[in-house]
Order: sequence, then structure tokens, then C-alpha cells
Amino acid sequence: MSRVYTPTDISVHSALAVELRVPLIADPYPRWFYVTAVVVSREPHLWHGLMPTDDELRVVASFNDHYRETWYRDSWKQKMRDFAPYDIDGGAVGRYLIKHKHGGWGYRKHTWQYGPCFVPEWNAEPAGLVDVLDRCHSFVDEPSPHWVQWKQDHADVFEAVADSKAETA
Repeated sequence: MSRVYTPTDISVHSALAVELRVPLIADPYPRWFYVTAVVVSREPHLWHGLMPTDDELRVVASFNDHYRETWYRDSWKQKMRDFAPYDIDGGAVGRYLIKHKHGGWGYRKHTWQYGPCFVPEWNAEPAGLVDVLDRCHSFVDEPSPHWVQWKQDHADVFEAVADSKAETA
């Protein structure tokens, strides 16, 4: 029996998100094992994830591209493209991002079972998107050299959000 992708987790349908292979999901516990996703939910009692800007979505896509280019062979990348409009891998530790209502960002990993849902938490000092992505790639207190090099090689994407700071509500 073969698997068939059904977009049961998708909260917002966006042509740009599909083009960039970044799903916008309803909650941080999706049915599918997305490699990278952004939580966009209007449920105030759950995860109030705001819609990212197009530039933010492009940065998240570059983050996903970095993971895909670092860890997958061409044959597996093709299998993911053939299966769904997003990168799905049950063996990957999915990284789910959220833009909090104060404008700051947080992330979680699919395997986390304890502790806060997102880091930094929604009530912490707002963190910028690139700061959160750096944290995802950190060894102790510094981002990995490979990630730093990726950002330098793709500076045009990251410059678009470099000056954007989280706004207080």
C-alpha cells in the first residue's frame, strides 16, 4: 500500500508557500512529518501564530533549503518532491516555527515532549526570525559555522529581514 499525501494540516493556502515548499500548518503537532513548517493559526486559545511576510517566508525557505542540501541525497530530494508539495520525512527532526502576536519568533522540534511548546516562549522578550534560526543551529552559544556560511552565501535573502525587529503588541 502506498502513502498518499493529503493536506490535512494546512491552515493557510499560499501559492508562495507551496512554491517555496514551506507549509503553513494549523498547530505544532501535525499529522505529517514536515522537515520545516510555520504555524499559522487563528485559534486564540491555542497557538496564535501570525502569517509571516513574504520576505520572512523566503528566509524560512532558505533555512529549509539548508537542511535539505546538507542532509539529503538527490534521489531522496526527488522522492520528497514527487510525494508532496512540501518536504516530508518521518526520520527527520522537524522544526516548526511560529510568529507570535507580539511579532517575535519561536521554534520547536517535532521530538520535544516536555518543557515549553516553543522557545523562546510567547511571553518572553521578542526574538527576531534570524536569531531564532541561529538558535536552531547553535552549538553551545554560537551558530554552527556551516549555517553562518550558508547565511553569507544567501545574504540577499537574509538582508530582507535583517532590520526587522519584533514589535510589541
